[in-house]
Amino acid sequence: ALSDKCYPDSEVSSVVALGSSDGNGTASDLTQKYQVLFLDFTIAISLKSSLI
Repeated sequence: ALSDKCYPDSEVSSVVALGSSDGNGTASDLTQKYQVLFLDFTIAISLKSSLI
């Protein structure tokens, strides 16, 4: 998949692979969800570090 080049991380690649196996364009949806989760995680980390 093209996404594998953007996300060489094995964990992300497996998520993308799960999405592309559906064949309904869900790979991009899962990738977007992963990016949102990562963004939330980053924000949470920065908030936590600013509180310390």
